Amino acid sequence: MPEAFGKFRDNLVLSNGEVCRDCNQVLGDEVETAAVRGSVEAAHRFQNRKRLPTKKPNAAESFAKAPRNRVTFEMDEPGWDSAKLYLEPIEDGTDVSIRIRPQIIVQFDDGHRRAFCLEELADPHVLKRASRYRACAESEEGLKAIAAALEPLGVQPAWQDVKKLEPNESGIAKISVCATYDDISRRLVAKIAFNFLAHLLRAPFVLKEEFDAIRLFIRYGQGVGSEFVSVEDRPVLGEEQNSGRWRMTDAHLVTLDRSPTNALLGHVSIFNMIHNKILLCRTDPEIIDSGLIPTGRLFCWDTSEILPLLAWDDRNLVQPPEVLAQRSRRRR
Repeated sequence: MPEAFGKFRDNLVLSNGEVCRDCNQVLGDEVETAAVRGSVEAAHRFQNRKRLPTKKPNAAESFAKAPRNRVTFEMDEPGWDSAKLYLEPIEDGTDVSIRIRPQIIVQFDDGHRRAFCLEELADPHVLKRASRYRACAESEEGLKAIAAALEPLGVQPAWQDVKKLEPNESGIAKISVCATYDDISRRLVAKIAFNFLAHLLRAPFVLKEEFDAIRLFIRYGQGVGSEFVSVEDRPVLGEEQNSGRWRMTDAHLVTLDRSPTNALLGHVSIFNMIHNKILLCRTDPEIIDSGLIPTGRLFCWDTSEILPLLAWDDRNLVQPPEVLAQRSRRRR
């Protein structure tokens, strides 16, 4: 589990002889940094930073560095929805403030709306079929910059009443976080699942040719990412599969199991938010019939614990004691 998502006691690690240092460094630079910072999970991590056992002094600065090409923030307040935002650490570094970039929010003839920042107004066609627009800025200087950007497009704005964004009762603005889900994201979760498999069965097993395809995808991005990693609508935990949006935990979940066609699958859900299903290899009866699959771990980032995840077939006459006790209480 990447350290950015928590530090754990008795963490699952691979020995020095099982890790290629060059590959690990490249994946850290190319995949982990971008995927961790440019994700909805990063927003959840920052929002719940006070629950971390060890406080990070630069958490706000790190969160504010979210790459704009991977994650965007938009206002979700009435009258200001769709406005593009950026984050800036406050003076003492304990939190971030929400800043509004100078922009116009355009209403098009077909009813949809889109915000354009100043650098996006270089193309005269962006305002084609626009029925009206609204300017958003933090200052008079911002409004002047918007007017200067619109002038080459043949638009001379006549400002009407300036509407201020009044603070609500909580003093907290509601924002929407939109993150890119691409092969960078897929390679990160595939790496987590593959490393868990390597920890369970050691290097000689995962170096078999059946795993060549997933190793090449993780290391070099070779292959079609969506064929290796897909997003499942259902939660990882069986107890949550009929609970709608309710979740029992926001711990990280990592599991291994098999498909009906005997493919070896990994499942990774960071903060129990997005269920990523990873195709590790298409068939390998040796591991599937070994008794070690299915298996999984629950990474409790707020307590630094790693707990086993129980897995069983409902038709099995032998059930874990915890399950039998729970069913007994339900009958009563």
